[in-house]
Amino acid sequence: MSHFLPSAPTSSPMSFSRLTRAIAVAVAVGPVFSMSVSAQVPVTSIKGLWQNAIGAPTTIDNVPSTTTARWGDPATPSGQSGYNFAPSGSGSLPIDGTVFFLGTFSHLNNPIFPPSITSIALNFNLTLGGGATPSVFSQVFNFAHDETPNSGACPYGGANNQGVNINGCADRIAFGSSASSTPFTFGGVSYFLNIIGFSIDAGATTTPFLLTQEAFTTSADLYGNLVRSDPFLGVVPEPSTYALMAFGLAGLGVASRRRSLKLTA
Repeated sequence: MSHFLPSAPTSSPMSFSRLTRAIAVAVAVGPVFSMSVSAQVPVTSIKGLWQNAIGAPTTIDNVPSTTTARWGDPATPSGQSGYNFAPSGSGSLPIDGTVFFLGTFSHLNNPIFPPSITSIALNFNLTLGGGATPSVFSQVFNFAHDETPNSGACPYGGANNQGVNINGCADRIAFGSSASSTPFTFGGVSYFLNIIGFSIDAGATTTPFLLTQEAFTTSADLYGNLVRSDPFLGVVPEPSTYALMAFGLAGLGVASRRRSLKLTA
């Protein structure tokens, strides 16, 4: 914050150091700036909508609460391969960067014949309250899908026929940065949604990618947080700060008047 200092009258010069000390007294009594917004933004609902599948024809159903995407020519009676997303419920989301649960992601890694998708997008739709604008916030994230062959050396997870590759080579799913978004505003501050990662231990640890066992459904929770688009937006003085600043300026006036009277005498 810049302070513009008026020129002091020639009859009663005020030293810069005295002015600085007086302002410092007013500021030091309490914090000058603090967030004037609530610690949480109310959320009526969170939805995850699949879109923009690349690499193979994909059937998407975003109507039910658990949204689905299916692709591939089934190689077994288990059916197509695909993704599910079951979002978390309503509540409030912290706006201080705290990580929160977004929903549960599942990969139905059923054996299929080519082609397979190489990527798909998940559009997070958040219905917000508390005066947030817009009231419906949307942010899209791309998920890269690596459909590995089931025979031969496996690119991930160690040797074939062991561990996560017990039924053939595991597939790898990774999310990238946000594909598109316009921030929402709450309490005068703009925010974006950020995905932290997949977790299979209730958020204790997260990872940006997931290895999924062949002929098995692998589920993991998705965690994210809200990130301010500009760390300097929305920081405004509290009313008490204005009072402290006024007190300091009043003290300056008294000091200046006393000095003027001494010089006149």
